[in-house]
Amino acid sequence: QNDIREQNAAMLIRTLSQLEGIEPIRRLREATRVSWHVYGARYRTEEFEGVPRSMFMQALRAEGVPVGGGYTEPVYKNPVFQHDWKGSTYKPLAWTATPDAPDYADLHLPNVEQYCKERLSISQTVMLASENRMREVANAFEKVREHARELLDYSNREA
Repeated sequence: QNDIREQNAAMLIRTLSQLEGIEPIRRLREATRVSWHVYGARYRTEEFEGVPRSMFMQALRAEGVPVGGGYTEPVYKNPVFQHDWKGSTYKPLAWTATPDAPDYADLHLPNVEQYCKERLSISQTVMLASENRMREVANAFEKVREHARELLDYSNREA
């Protein structure tokens, strides 16, 4: 299964790298294997005729691509990480009992937070699809990109 996901990720990287406004996640040169259980790309609204990410994802879904946005905010902003575990006697998670447990409440990673606003995610079920299906996915990205201006015009008429 991993070989199939690797091949499909390579196809998406090749195709999406050619599209203005889409920045696919790239495999690190030193990585020998990548699981690609979720494929991600960065969506740049400003490079995409101003089409909001939500509208772009809706258009992809209309083309049969089950795309999502991933985490809406970084994991460290989850309430379990924001709680003051150091001052509590209750330690439900192993990391909360360590003396050098990180203080996630003070953590601020602006690049991660921005990425959560721009991320596109494709699940592993899609990443396990046939080569023909992956071509359809890649073609859908190209089609929506090609019609970005029309999407924006349609949205403005509906508003």
